[in-house]
Parts: sequence; C-alpha cells; structure tokens
Amino acid sequence: MKINGFKVLKRLTLSLSLITIIFTQNETNEDYNINARIVLSISHNKQYFQFNDQQIRTNKIESIGFSQSLSGLIYLSELNKELKNKLIKKAPKKMQKSIKKLNSISVGAQTFSSIYSIIPSSINYTSNNEYDFLFLNWPYIDLELYILGLDLSLSSIYLYNKNEYNQGKTMLRPSLGVSLGLSDISISKKFPFSFNIHYRLRYFTTMEFDKHIKINRINTQPSITINLKIPYEVKVPFNKI
Repeated sequence: MKINGFKVLKRLTLSLSLITIIFTQNETNEDYNINARIVLSISHNKQYFQFNDQQIRTNKIESIGFSQSLSGLIYLSELNKELKNKLIKKAPKKMQKSIKKLNSISVGAQTFSSIYSIIPSSINYTSNNEYDFLFLNWPYIDLELYILGLDLSLSSIYLYNKNEYNQGKTMLRPSLGVSLGLSDISISKKFPFSFNIHYRLRYFTTMEFDKHIKINRINTQPSITINLKIPYEVKVPFNKI
C-alpha cells in the first residue's frame, strides 16, 4: 500500500480541525448534540532495545513496560446528517470523498492540555545484574490510517551499565514510531470496551552510551491495548460550523 505523505498531512490537519470544532463548546439555544467518547487506553508490552555493535555477548536489552493514552473520539456515522455534510464541505473538494470514508476521528488529550502532554505515553523499565534501564516516550503527532500507524515523538533512555561505568547516563532523541495492526475492535460502537492489537517499531538517531552499547531501534512484541470508552455528549453551536 502506497502512502502519499502530503495527503496524510492534509487528512491529519482536517481531522484536528474537525475535532477542535466539535469539542469547543459555547452556550447557545441552538446546538447540535454529538455523541462523543472519552477514551482511556492502557496496554502492557515487552520491548527489545537493539544494539548496533554485534561484537558483544548480547545485542538487545529486554524491557517490560506500560503505555497509556487519553483521547476524544467521535464516530462520523453517529453525527447528525446535516452537521456531517457541513463538516465535510469544509474540506478541500478533492478530499471530500476520502473524508466520507473515515470511520472515526480521535485526538489525544495533549492537543488540548499542556499539563497532560508532560506525562509519558510509554514507560519501560528493567533492572538486573548488568543494567538499570528506563525508557520514556512523549508523542507529538500520532496518526493512524487503516492498519498503518505513524508517530513523531520525543524519546528518552536512562542506562546504567554496571560493568562499564559508575553512574547512569541519560539521552534524549526525537523518534519515529511505526505500527501495524487493528484498532477499536469491539462487538459494537456503543459497547464501553474495545481492543487494539499492534506490532510496533521505533527508530531514532543512535544513542551511544559506550563503545559497546549503541541503541537506535526499539522492537515491541505484538501487544493488546484495552480501551475504556466513556460516553460524553457535546453541544456544538450552529454558529460554530
């Protein structure tokens, strides 16, 4: 499947615009009532941090961790027909057919809350006779189209190699995440729980902790995410559309 980067960016921009309109409330006598969801997602995962140096005894560090996210979600099929048509008409004409095929729009809480944005979305930790290891990740842009997901994030690794140096080292890098899988698997849109199944890779410029440990990639085993969807009615004024 070929991905057109410019079209992906336009879709993301439009999605952010639509969700901002919908979740921006204002008191008025004439409103659209929209059935939205506040979604809390939690997953448990096992990650492998790859080394560049193949000369050492092992070429990876295994780490157990957790991921979390908080987002706002709307299903386009549940929108008032008049409202849906108005929103679609705000898109460029060349994109309107593609927008009609979208099932849902979701935007993370970090888009609206600077406080929430400082909370890492992923935390992985391990400690053994050789290493103390901590990985943190903060997403900046997260986009999912069909079975493919992409994100741009800021990633941090703390590593204490007990065989090489006396204190731990921390490094920070921008990173690119790629995921393959299915999201929002459920028996019904109205059911309060759904599941995601994804396999993930993350790439960043090399973090060189010493002559043996040079990390530039993270592999995450296929993991299951549990989504708790809390119904929430949003009133959108006519004059906001």
